[in-house]
Amino acid sequence: MRAAEAAVRIGDGRVVGELRVGVPFREGPPLMSSAPTGVRRRHPGVQVTLAATHDGTGADEVRRGHLDLVIMSRFGADAGTAETGLHQVAVGRDPLRLCVPDHHRLAGATECPVSELSAEPWVLGPATPLGRLILGLCAVAGFEPSIAATVPDVAAALGLVDAGWGVTIAPALTPAGRDGCGLRRIPLCGVDVFRHHVLLMRAGEERSPSIAAVVAAVQSAGTEGLS
Repeated sequence: MRAAEAAVRIGDGRVVGELRVGVPFREGPPLMSSAPTGVRRRHPGVQVTLAATHDGTGADEVRRGHLDLVIMSRFGADAGTAETGLHQVAVGRDPLRLCVPDHHRLAGATECPVSELSAEPWVLGPATPLGRLILGLCAVAGFEPSIAATVPDVAAALGLVDAGWGVTIAPALTPAGRDGCGLRRIPLCGVDVFRHHVLLMRAGEERSPSIAAVVAAVQSAGTEGLS
């Protein structure tokens, strides 16, 4: 029996069960990582186990049964649709921002076109969904970025940007860590692309009471902190 196959306890209506939830601890906004905590408070009969995941593998981990639910990101003008066999719930989005250190020539800019960044050193992960998006934005702007540092995730990229290693593009709500207070996040001109926050689960399991409880908690967090 899958962990997501929870039930409502007969007689008192309590939701009980076990859930394995994948969370992008170093990539998503903090409110998405903390949302499952609300499930533990509201439904103490649901045992939630968190596992670190990322956008490149989350869907496959759910499909293979390693996780029951993942919180992940999709980049684009809209959230797109779930792959065959999966069910998707969109819970919010945040815009992309140019990220520069506070001493950068563009630190005081109110907005910036990508074409203005052709001579900049870049910090990104070329194999990640966000990294591929950045490469595509640069190509549309007419240049190939000079990569000063290759990183595994956006949190690492922001750390190096804060240290003055280069620039990057990141979703507005991505946490920068303790040393990221000097970062400047600048709106991009002409970029109609967002990070969409979605929940992925196996098709049909959205009716599980325990999964429905997590979906409700994350949707509530999204209403409070995302557009």
